[in-house]
Amino acid sequence: MPLSELAVALLRQVRQRTAFERRQAMDLWVETGFVFVTDIGEPIDPRNALRALEVARRKAVLKEANLHTLRHSAASVMLTNGVPIPVVSKILGHSGISITVDAYGHVSPEVSHEALNVLAEALSAEGVSTSASTPGVKEGRPDGFDSDENGL
Repeated sequence: MPLSELAVALLRQVRQRTAFERRQAMDLWVETGFVFVTDIGEPIDPRNALRALEVARRKAVLKEANLHTLRHSAASVMLTNGVPIPVVSKILGHSGISITVDAYGHVSPEVSHEALNVLAEALSAEGVSTSASTPGVKEGRPDGFDSDENGL
């Protein structure tokens, strides 16, 4: 599994802490092969991890946060910041990109607006006219409204 540089740095810190705790525990140390262990090498109880998440949630003054929320937030942040869907799908361990698209395919209005700006810029770079006046078309909106969500 690919890891960010930050994750690698944090895991190195955990390894150093674990080596220190192993030396301190001496004969009491239980070798399990796990990365996250107690001060004598035993696996951490999953409930402790959930309690730590709850403490962090309260400190951040979040209404709700659980492991699913973190996973969904991570996927949404990656997609909103331009990480391709196949890459996000692979990171999440989905068997196909259709699962990712179904779960996270909603696009925020900001992303839609930016995507259309990218398209307009590409078209104008290709010499396609993006001016508001089109021969034979009257100015104004055909639906009778003065403006829409974009101020048009």
